Amino acid sequence: MGKLRAGIVGFGGMGQRHFRAYKDIDCEVTAICEFRPERVFEQLPNFPRERVYSKYSDLLEKENIDIISVVSNGPTHAEIVMAAAERGISRIFCEKPMATSLVEAEHLIDTVKKTGARVAVNHLRRWNTDYRKLLKMIEDGVIGKLRHIYFQSGSTGLGNFVIHAFDLMRFLSGSEAAWVMGALDKTGTPNPRGAEFKDPAGFGTVVFQNGVRGFVDSSEDTGVQYLFIVTGAYGRIIIDELNGLW
Repeated sequence: MGKLRAGIVGFGGMGQRHFRAYKDIDCEVTAICEFRPERVFEQLPNFPRERVYSKYSDLLEKENIDIISVVSNGPTHAEIVMAAAERGISRIFCEKPMATSLVEAEHLIDTVKKTGARVAVNHLRRWNTDYRKLLKMIEDGVIGKLRHIYFQSGSTGLGNFVIHAFDLMRFLSGSEAAWVMGALDKTGTPNPRGAEFKDPAGFGTVVFQNGVRGFVDSSEDTGVQYLFIVTGAYGRIIIDELNGLW
């Protein structure tokens, strides 16, 4: 099989990280979409100008690519992923969140099933060797039967970061949510991406189908870094990722 040709939609800091990642795995980025094309040329002055687009629809129409990274702002993710799948791109890597409403998420899932595209959402802990070892330890009963997972982080939006905690709960529990209750933080801290973006913090509880409980609190009245606590019937594991303490 020859070298894969990749396209990237969105070339901010995360899009640039995707570009470097493709380079590291010898996958050629042949097209980039960025609504501010000058951002691409600032970082990649030698990139072919005819392969830089300001509209993702033009990239999908004109380019022949094998894989696409959707690294635009959250409200556009589902729209672009669905358009790429319907265009016949079979490998799609989407930054989180995959959608910003349940209706949109369900429409995306239906589109993926219909087209057969393989879509991965960047919930990166699923591929992290530390967390895969942790899952094996939990399955081996090192802390007894898993009872609950707690996540706390100061002033963090639900869509931007807490979504990682929910997916980690799904991964470690091996189950899906049965019911959820919670509340949004009404503080209204300005979003660093711009005033047009709304991603409130919040707190709540999720109970999974197998009985595991999840608790999150990202309320804006604290500024402490994030922490996970995984609790079993007779032991707990405390994870402080930023300090490398497990």
